[in-house]
Amino acid sequence: MTDVIIPIYNTPINELARCFNSIKEPAYKEYNDLLINDGSKKEFVSSERKVAKNGR
Repeated sequence: MTDVIIPIYNTPINELARCFNSIKEPAYKEYNDLLINDGSKKEFVSSERKVAKNGR
């Protein structure tokens, strides 16, 4: 099992989705993704949650 730590701070949705896609494409069949948010604005946090739920 691989852990992937993703630091985010006001990350645009398309970049976050691209990040998730790049993780699942290689040989990582089993992994944990850990999003570390360091104080993003509220509008980014709700969008980040949506991408995190649907990103895989």
